[in-house]
Amino acid sequence: MKNIVALFVSVLLIVTACAACSDKSKQRGDAGTISAESFGADGSDTKDDRLALQDAFNYARDNATADSPVTVTLSDGVFYLEQALIIYSHTRFELSAGAVLVYTGQGGLMVFG
Repeated sequence: MKNIVALFVSVLLIVTACAACSDKSKQRGDAGTISAESFGADGSDTKDDRLALQDAFNYARDNATADSPVTVTLSDGVFYLEQALIIYSHTRFELSAGAVLVYTGQGGLMVFG
């Protein structure tokens, strides 16, 4: 239950942060939007999707700037994570309404690097 509550709070914080920065993205350039699925995340199985999601966040880290943020999207599905994700500056994380993150690790779901 703790993991579900922590996940909800983490996602709520990210969604709130993304909503606050959405107007700024219209004023500035955007380095792009990438799909976590294009890095191998698969919401139709029960395998750990952490490496695929982390690869997407690492791509964002390497390509995003303050003037050109990168948005990582996650489509509908159930995505399993056994370890925390590291999300870096100038990166947005947008989950579709049908995306569910199931975190089985210890501590927080996300670390901001």
